[in-house]
Amino acid sequence: MFVLVNLARFLKVDPEQALRRTNRKFRERFGYVERSLREAGKTPAQATLEEMDALWNEAKRQEG
Repeated sequence: MFVLVNLARFLKVDPEQALRRTNRKFRERFGYVERSLREAGKTPAQATLEEMDALWNEAKRQEG
């Protein structure tokens, strides 16, 4: 972890802000997966990894 923080500083990136952005992206993508599964009448426990992965990739495409 310390190596990543030092690398971020070397690259002139605020490590705390970078981690916050990463966490926000994760929450948004996972929220999309949960909502999509709920609309399909499923829970994450009922979905396959392939289904969740496809929804995750769909969430990523919608970001950009």
